[in-house]
Amino acid sequence: MLVGQTIGPFDILKELGSGAMGTVYLARWAEKDTNVAIKMIAMGLLGNESAVARFEREVSILKQLKHPNIVKFYNSGRYKKTPFFIMEYIQGESLDRVLARKGRFTWQEVVSLGKQLCSALQHSHEKGIIHRDLKPSNLMILKDGTLKLTDFGIAKDSDVTALTGANSTIGTAAYMSPEQCRGEKNLSAKSDLYSLGIVFYELLTGRKPFVAESPVDMFLMHVNGTFERPSRHVMEIPVWLDTLVCQMMEKKPEHRPLDAAMVVKALEEIEERMSEQKSAAAQLANARVVDAPKVTADLDAQDIEAARSLKMGTKKKAKTAKVKAKNRAKVFQAIGLVGAIVGLIALAWIFTRPESAESMLSRIHELEKIKQPDESQTASLREAVENYLSSYGSQSDPETERLRSYSRSFEVMKRERQLQNRYRAGLKPEEGDNEDAYKITMNALRLEDTGDLRSAREQWQKLTEKYATSSKDPEVWIWGMLGFRKIAVYDELDRREAFYRKRLETEWLEERDHASESDQERVAVEALRLEVLGDLSKSRERWIQLQESTKSDFADRLWLLWANLKIRSLDSQIPTRTSAEEAEVRKKFLTDKLAIIRTLKESGEFIERKQGRNLCREIRDLYKNDPSPDVVQLAKQAEQLLPTIPR
Repeated sequence: MLVGQTIGPFDILKELGSGAMGTVYLARWAEKDTNVAIKMIAMGLLGNESAVARFEREVSILKQLKHPNIVKFYNSGRYKKTPFFIMEYIQGESLDRVLARKGRFTWQEVVSLGKQLCSALQHSHEKGIIHRDLKPSNLMILKDGTLKLTDFGIAKDSDVTALTGANSTIGTAAYMSPEQCRGEKNLSAKSDLYSLGIVFYELLTGRKPFVAESPVDMFLMHVNGTFERPSRHVMEIPVWLDTLVCQMMEKKPEHRPLDAAMVVKALEEIEERMSEQKSAAAQLANARVVDAPKVTADLDAQDIEAARSLKMGTKKKAKTAKVKAKNRAKVFQAIGLVGAIVGLIALAWIFTRPESAESMLSRIHELEKIKQPDESQTASLREAVENYLSSYGSQSDPETERLRSYSRSFEVMKRERQLQNRYRAGLKPEEGDNEDAYKITMNALRLEDTGDLRSAREQWQKLTEKYATSSKDPEVWIWGMLGFRKIAVYDELDRREAFYRKRLETEWLEERDHASESDQERVAVEALRLEVLGDLSKSRERWIQLQESTKSDFADRLWLLWANLKIRSLDSQIPTRTSAEEAEVRKKFLTDKLAIIRTLKESGEFIERKQGRNLCREIRDLYKNDPSPDVVQLAKQAEQLLPTIPR
């Protein structure tokens, strides 16, 4: 924890927030008599070359941008080998928080904020920089109404190769452009305009245009889905603004506005037109009554006759009181027969009517609450969803749309499981299979087994590009959906590792023991802890343990892919040794660590003593069950040292 520390001329006052990539602190710059924000990369990512390069890329991009609606960059450097940069401290609130509080923005507010944001984007685009992650949480509004665009962490400079690699799908799924979802390499500024259209839509209506259960389904919605115009949700949105938002959200980039500057002009024209309409309405409202034309008309003969009829009434002859008893009986018999038929129909409806939507949704929600469902519970959920859709699938409300998306996900997962089993069995495509799609899929699965997820991603991307949009036939389209799903799974792996590294960093700072929710998580986290500690060989052993325990269960596929990826990465870093050599290397490694702990124990620095205590915990927890008695003895020494290090 850096609070209370000094970095150059900056005194760290408090932590403002943290995420997977790093932590932002509030600091005082005494020389300038002002506060600044300092963003520091997460400690757990220091060994991750890609993450460090991305962090440094953000610094490089911010240096190029000087605009009143973009967060201001001051300087950068390293603190104890940890990269950081200093930027303007924004005393405001993010738009997602304002939106949560207000429900939605007025169209006037959206136009005002939109002009500022477009001005910032135009400046960025003219520098060749595409933001790629526009969303309300990256937009800050100050008390005076000024908007600030923040977080260029995944922005791409069009003059430099993207750090995330070809065909990656970096961004936030709900706001990504169709070309981002497809993983296209060469994004243009019009990708940001699509995301901007999504932001406008959400601010105006208080809801997102697309609802999906998973990133895969959200990708498909962006690529192929349709949405309700904003004005269908909020009637007072001007027709010109309604049309502009829809134009920004066009699937094809060439159908969107030319650039952000053109959007600014359109917003200004909307303001002018609405102002003119308001003036005309005010003139009409203030016009004198005597100026209004008098409307008169003479009553014609038909009107007079109608009035006389209403006033006087018309006389009708009374019906005869004598009705034959025989006819009366027939009438009663007919009434009784009709009543019996109606009763039978009512009973039939009661026994055959579908269960209410509320009841079916309640059952679905209960099944969704199960954190780690087994196969029977998953099957029950799928059956409940299909039953609901068979009765109420024609509805277009958000919940039904979500369940339709859920159903598609089930179909894709079913196909994935079938293909995985056929790959394991070495089977050839069956009659009726798409041989080209089958071959691409088998190549991708083979690459997954070797841990070469970069090459596997390229195969899934090829599958997506060929089949996701080329046909409306479900038997063809599902191959493209499978590609989307697998790419999203790979992106989830990146997020998962960043999440656990951040969690370990927090536990380190707070000196808390790690608690795992499953055996798979426990083994994976131990492997990460060993990697951070520096024992790559034992880390690899843990990943192999995870690989072996998850091979046979499709539900554990994500853990298996993570293990395959890490084993491949570590294989290139670990020298070949015999078991005896490995044991000697580990004993020396731990002996050196214990010597470091004893030095840290005597330090006058609080942070160094904390580091010593944490090293004791790591050695104690990670080596207490080692097969080598000598290593176990070293783990006991660490456990004994722990309570002797002063706080």
